Amino acid sequence: MLAFLWQEDRGALARWLDSLGLGTDVSEVEVETQFVIPSGKRPDILIRANGSLILVESKLSAGFGETQIHDYLDFLGGEQGSRALVLLTLRPEVVPIEYADEGDRTGGSLIPTRWHDLAEGLGEPGEEALAGDFIQLLIREGLVKPQGLSAADWETWNAGYNVGLRVEALLSELDPHVARILPGAKGRSNSTKFWTWRVWSTGTLDVGFAFLAAEWMDRPRTSPGVHCWVLNRKADDAAGMAAVGVSAANRSHWTESPQLRGVYGLNPYGPAVGRVVLDLFTATAFTNRCTRRPTSSGKRSNSSAHAVTYLRVRRRNLSRFEEDGAGRASPLPTGRARARWNRRQAAELPLLSGVDKQRRR
Repeated sequence: MLAFLWQEDRGALARWLDSLGLGTDVSEVEVETQFVIPSGKRPDILIRANGSLILVESKLSAGFGETQIHDYLDFLGGEQGSRALVLLTLRPEVVPIEYADEGDRTGGSLIPTRWHDLAEGLGEPGEEALAGDFIQLLIREGLVKPQGLSAADWETWNAGYNVGLRVEALLSELDPHVARILPGAKGRSNSTKFWTWRVWSTGTLDVGFAFLAAEWMDRPRTSPGVHCWVLNRKADDAAGMAAVGVSAANRSHWTESPQLRGVYGLNPYGPAVGRVVLDLFTATAFTNRCTRRPTSSGKRSNSSAHAVTYLRVRRRNLSRFEEDGAGRASPLPTGRARARWNRRQAAELPLLSGVDKQRRR
């Protein structure tokens, strides 16, 4: 997409080259993505403009190949005019001194730069242009330079730490409720900057509940969410995928479910259901979340019990509806057909049925 941007918006290309000290006339420019050098290597992007030749090699995760930089510099050494190899990386890269020396010997510049510096040379995210759309994409993918930390940011960080402590306390309130589902299960908690979770285990069966700071780790500006999961340690990975209707080819896929008012799929710990946190936790007082209180219907309820009830009926909700050929939810059959359907679902969803089986013992 970056090559397409530069082909369509030469001004954006000119600004980026200027920021690297490679400014040149781009009124007539050639941007290629399928160019192969004599060694067989293929740089991500090749730019020819006004007698200049620039190779761009982008890395978001994996490092550079053993001879990759050498091969590109060797190729540039046989070309004429201004030449440069730009290493566009996500994280800071220290270019070995021998490569810098090789660039000097071959007459080509070796320029390491960062993806988050790229956005600054393209334009503004609000622009009604292709460059503005591309910057929005970089923002969503976390490829822009973070803002500096202010005094208010440090205070917010401290406030977040205190919120995390309260979230851990709220999770601990689930212990007596889970004990009724899984007698003898032992709970343990942990947290990262992304989520705080508690898992209860009987040794063969794990039940977990987590609060997520955002819906997805790579989408930090989305709404906070909750996950709950069930893991049968006696079942294999294929059974876990079958529990949420995915395969090895699409195991990262999450399915939206109107019946669950959320999504289901595989999280790092097992088959899981996810929902927006405010759909389940709406009270502001801690005691209203943790102690039983009358509801408008006269029944007594509490938010932590809601969480466990949500977790307990998870298998039932997932198996209550099945997709028909048109992708619509078909209601559960009744009578003998329902009994046959339940047996089939229990066989197909061993990870999720384990909770109910354990509870009935």
